[in-house]
Amino acid sequence: MKLPQFAPDPGLRARVLAAHERHWRRRRMWRIARMGGLAASVAAVALLLQAHWRSAGGPVSMALDTSPLALSQALEQEWFEADATSLAPGSASRMRAIDAQLQAAYDRHADAAQLSALWTQRNAALRGLIRAARHDGAVASEPRATRI
Repeated sequence: MKLPQFAPDPGLRARVLAAHERHWRRRRMWRIARMGGLAASVAAVALLLQAHWRSAGGPVSMALDTSPLALSQALEQEWFEADATSLAPGSASRMRAIDAQLQAAYDRHADAAQLSALWTQRNAALRGLIRAARHDGAVASEPRATRI
């Protein structure tokens, strides 16, 4: 049994390719429209968050920035800015001991209450170092009488 010969219209291939091109062009346009809508949504959310942060006093009011870790980092920066060149003999060892306790607590996966207590101790020690550095700096900057 022999199949009949099929002789397609000479313009058939051009019509199929044109239809295929229209199909993909429409799909690209819809994809671009969806991506544009997504970008507009993200921009709107960013603007709303920015407006909320400004009305709430900035991102400092967020919970992450008020954590003991963030406070400790701010205190360290303040301590370095206080021109802390000389430490009291026990202050460095106290900070090392608290840091070692913190590391040990993280290593044993301590709960949040224990970690928070250690961070509070570390922050109190840093505040003491800042006060001492400011006091020593104020005392050192006062003029002294020179013995002749």
